[in-house]
Amino acid sequence: SVFTLHNFQREYRGEILKEIHRVLNESGIFVNGDKYARDNRKEHQQDLAWQLEQFKLYDKMGRPELRQQWREHYLEDEAPKVIMLEEEAIAEMKKIGFSSIDILLRKKMEAILSCQK
Repeated sequence: SVFTLHNFQREYRGEILKEIHRVLNESGIFVNGDKYARDNRKEHQQDLAWQLEQFKLYDKMGRPELRQQWREHYLEDEAPKVIMLEEEAIAEMKKIGFSSIDILLRKKMEAILSCQK
């Protein structure tokens, strides 16, 4: 999965993860590249500020409306019912039955997570 799960409200995201777990073969691996907010609020706010700053590129391209659209999307992802906090997401996956959960790579808010059924 790539940049999908973070868009859903937590409750629905949990249902999707249950279905992913259900359909995986025994010992199957699920890999998700997505936006996982750091649990440390200060670090997360720094990551978010950095990301919003990157969208200024659209101004240089003559597309300020894209900068605004991406900014709005990222701020929508911060809503309490939507934000995908790393430790909370891992705890939910463990509760569902995933194991060997590991963050393989992280750059700011973007992370690649893998786990096994």
